[in-house]
Amino acid sequence: MLQKLKHIYFKGFFISFFLIAISEIIAEFFSYNPIIYVTKPLIPLSLMLLYWMSSCVKSKLFIAILLCSAITNLFFIPHTSKMLLYGVMSFTVLRLLMLVLILKLVKVRNLFLFFTATLLFLGIFTYLYLESNAPSDSTLLLIFHNFMISIFGGVALSNYIKNDNQQNSYLLICYLLFMGLQLIIFVEKYSLQNSNNTILRPIAMILNILAFYSFYKFVVFSENIKQQ
Repeated sequence: MLQKLKHIYFKGFFISFFLIAISEIIAEFFSYNPIIYVTKPLIPLSLMLLYWMSSCVKSKLFIAILLCSAITNLFFIPHTSKMLLYGVMSFTVLRLLMLVLILKLVKVRNLFLFFTATLLFLGIFTYLYLESNAPSDSTLLLIFHNFMISIFGGVALSNYIKNDNQQNSYLLICYLLFMGLQLIIFVEKYSLQNSNNTILRPIAMILNILAFYSFYKFVVFSENIKQQ
């Protein structure tokens, strides 16, 4: 009976998560800030409830990641250089926490593949940075952030090549979605900041939602493996 009730609650939270996500995407398309300010931080917070219901570990670090994601989402709503800087700072902390959790859950299986993949992604993100009009006050943060997301990619791709199991598949899917999100952010915030790009924000939110959902699946799956 208790298990059945838990399943009903989980299903309700699952439906709520995607209803909030759809509402946010629609609000982004129409640039309707009153809804955006509510739904954007609610997405990671509702994912937190899903995680709490499904996790056998309930990692404080993952909870911190989702809270940081909610704060980051709020910083990226206004179109001001000051909020953008705060958003990049929060985004950098978020990536650092994610990288720490990933390295706690998986081990690098092949150092050669890891370094090769990391250098590949670092080259891609360095090119994006050099081609963008990023402000000078964000230079160190962006370089550090690009370095971390490249390591993230190095772990995800090298482990998937070495062993394409479900755990590594979740991690690679998550990374590819975050990589697409990173590209959209660079284009919107630094390359086309003076243009009207209403289509980019909904695309960015779709990628962000799917990336964090994939990361949630990776974390829960990895925790279950460790508990066996």
